This record gives sequence, structure tokens and C-alpha cells, in this order.
Amino acid sequence: MAFAGAAGAQDLTLRMPAEMVAKGLDKQLLPRFKFKHRVSVEAVTDGNADMVLGPGAAGTRVFEDAEGNAWRLEILAG
Repeated sequence: MAFAGAAGAQDLTLRMPAEMVAKGLDKQLLPRFKFKHRVSVEAVTDGNADMVLGPGAAGTRVFEDAEGNAWRLEILAG
């Protein structure tokens, strides 16, 4: 999924754990993503989504939490 130069592309949804949304992680990451890639991403905690972020996702490893759990970003739409 190419993000660069995607002006006018449809908005995307990112499913992430409710605890991360409650702590404001989506408010830290998603505006920066929109600024850089010109693609809006809405965080959801359940239901259908274009991407999944979490320790149980099967995608690319993006960071590790304090307990050593690998968090991954899985792209579902393409």
C-alpha cells in the first residue's frame, strides 16, 4: 500500500486496542501520519479496518513495549 503522493485517496481506518486509544496514542501518531502522507486515518477499537496495530497482529514489527511485547502493523486492505 503506497501512501506517498496519495492526495485525494480515501481515508483509512486503523484498529488498535481501546487502552491505547484511551491513552491518546492515536492522537500522537495519526495527525503526523496525515501531515506526512496526506492520508487521513481514523482509529477504531473494533469492527472492520484497513489496518491493525497490536501485539497480536501478523504484520511488520513497528515497536516493542516496556514488557518486551512486539507490536505489529498488519495491512488488511490493499
